[in-house]
Amino acid sequence: MRQPPHHRGDTEPAQLHWWTVLAASAAFIATLAVVAGLSLAVATTLAHDVYAPLITEGKASQADEVSAARWFSAAVGVLGVTLAAWIDGVDLHWLANIAFSISATCVFPAILWVLYGRRCSRTGLLSMLYSGLLCVLVLEIFSPVTSGNPAAFPPV
Repeated sequence: MRQPPHHRGDTEPAQLHWWTVLAASAAFIATLAVVAGLSLAVATTLAHDVYAPLITEGKASQADEVSAARWFSAAVGVLGVTLAAWIDGVDLHWLANIAFSISATCVFPAILWVLYGRRCSRTGLLSMLYSGLLCVLVLEIFSPVTSGNPAAFPPV
């Protein structure tokens, strides 16, 4: 059977498939790197800031902290898998909405305040973070995404 002639600019199916696989692999690797970095950051923070000063009262050696970080890393993984299984089938628009809202109203102003504020204090920084978080949570609770009511506060 005769194949139709290929015109200039046409991409062959095998070539198109190759680029799709390459793009999907890059996205997967990037996501995997972010998840690994976040779980490592959480595990080391818990081991250094919770385990060492609070649980062992400052008497933990470096080997003990590394061991605790490994256990916390496993706990973070189990917690992540459990939460992922728990929210299976739930619409996650609200999660993305609240993540960007918290980032925009709490984290970004706090970073700017720490970097450029001349009289930056711990009290001012914490009050900025908590007031921003409170505003986000109140507005998210009354939003149409959470309440399901199109006439929810604030009107959109």
